[in-house]
Amino acid sequence: MKGAGDAVFLVLVDEAQGLEPDPGSRHNNIAIKLAHGTTEQIKARVVFGGLSDTPSRLKKVGVSKRLASGSLHQLGVLTSDEAFDLIKAFLNHAPFGLDRLQFDHDLITKTIVQASDCYPAMFKPTSQALRRNFLRMRILI
Repeated sequence: MKGAGDAVFLVLVDEAQGLEPDPGSRHNNIAIKLAHGTTEQIKARVVFGGLSDTPSRLKKVGVSKRLASGSLHQLGVLTSDEAFDLIKAFLNHAPFGLDRLQFDHDLITKTIVQASDCYPAMFKPTSQALRRNFLRMRILI
């Protein structure tokens, strides 16, 4: 059995596009140490999660691609066309009562695609907000 000193911690950082430099510095020293894999006596591996500008934000706070060589990977988002098709299919099959409302389906779909930045994880909250608004509109109709 390995000793406690052999433990490696996995650190997950969400919303990494919002990382800021340390006060009075141009760098975020914790992020840099995590990218190196060690902080004092703790061995760690970090996963920075965030929007498409996360790599540029990491670079601004001192975590360069060279520093984190082989550890920066980007998951792709849906293309605009894929997101459009997915959202349009959802709107066409969702029980919103849309058949009774007159509106431009393509315009609403394009708006959701833009608001979600083509990230599938953003479709759910955007669609839920849309559903709440449509339910309110049905009450008023």
